[in-house]
Amino acid sequence: MNSAVRDHYKGINIFITKEKAWEEHIVDGKLKFIAAHPAFSTNLMDFERQVCRMKFTPPYRKGQSSGNMRDDLEKTEIPYLVYSFYHFIVQFGHIPTLEQVTDHYLNINCEKVEKGIYRFKKCFKVKGNPIFSSKAIKGRMYRSIFSYIRELHLLFSLMKYEEFKVSYIFQEDLDGLDIAVEYNGQTVFIRSYVDTRRSLNWKDGKKNKRHKSAYDEKKIIDAPACGKGEKKNCKMLGQVYVNDDSSVKYIYNKVIEMCTAG
Repeated sequence: MNSAVRDHYKGINIFITKEKAWEEHIVDGKLKFIAAHPAFSTNLMDFERQVCRMKFTPPYRKGQSSGNMRDDLEKTEIPYLVYSFYHFIVQFGHIPTLEQVTDHYLNINCEKVEKGIYRFKKCFKVKGNPIFSSKAIKGRMYRSIFSYIRELHLLFSLMKYEEFKVSYIFQEDLDGLDIAVEYNGQTVFIRSYVDTRRSLNWKDGKKNKRHKSAYDEKKIIDAPACGKGEKKNCKMLGQVYVNDDSSVKYIYNKVIEMCTAG
């Protein structure tokens, strides 16, 4: 990760627990800012109904990106899309559509050059300071939002187990640890990703950016998501693949096993 971009998020954290979603800014060890949205619901049925109503229209046809893919933006570390997704939840209390989260990203991370054309704010120190269209951000967000929704669904699915204390922690997510589960005085982290070599390499890349011994001290469960074939462990929720009941139960059993063994 570009250290200049990553440094921007030092001291910034977003949490989602069963009770609420909130954001904290810590400066010099002191809490400087906190925002929460009390209306945000972590009820699984509410979430599933909302996702089923959402429509995700590809912003481009396969092989015809029409400005939705830019090599300099695809290969350059830019302000984090995942932060904009969860920041939207804290601000507005619901899951954003593709259009909503794209607009939100542009509003909080970018400066408008002219209609439909943007550059990143100088505070991010993005390499080359590229100028780009809103389509380029929408294209990247489209390729990410399905994973964010799948991970939220898994988060809420695990919250139904009363013996667990389950949370999302933005700073852990930056290191590839999507969900934290506390049980029996111990914490287990869930790594959720699509079951492809590319996705696993991305997660491992995040791991390698961190001090190895600190990462290895954590209890971690890999939760690859697969929508077809022999490894299928997902179901369709509207247009999104999410973990099915059997894969959630597997993770539940694995947490119990890891937190009670020896």
